[in-house]
Amino acid sequence: MPKLAVEYDYIVADGPAGLSEVTRSILCLSDLAIFPCGPSVLDLRAVIDALEVNNQIQGIRNGLPREIVVPNKLQTQYRLSNELLQTVQGMGMPVGEGLRLRQAYADAAGQGTVVWRMNTECARAATAEL
Repeated sequence: MPKLAVEYDYIVADGPAGLSEVTRSILCLSDLAIFPCGPSVLDLRAVIDALEVNNQIQGIRNGLPREIVVPNKLQTQYRLSNELLQTVQGMGMPVGEGLRLRQAYADAAGQGTVVWRMNTECARAATAEL
């Protein structure tokens, strides 16, 4: 990553879920950590653990990486999605708007593309959300 940072303004590194050594190493080199969190208690616990590790790294790196929790796979008509949003906001976590559970994300992955390159109504809604 340090070599790439010389050539590029932005680098996106997608680490494995959990707190593996790879994920910890990525956090040690990052300026911003984005933590997706699905609407389940298991996902929320995992994000809380990840934020604790990130806070330790912030202490070493003078505040970096900044962090944001992005609620993911939201279905606003369901209780768990609404509880996730209320919980992360109530805990004072830095939180993004969230991403809904949309078929367009799965379709894009299956087609080897991204939603903003697809020409469907669902893909346009996903693009606007992003």
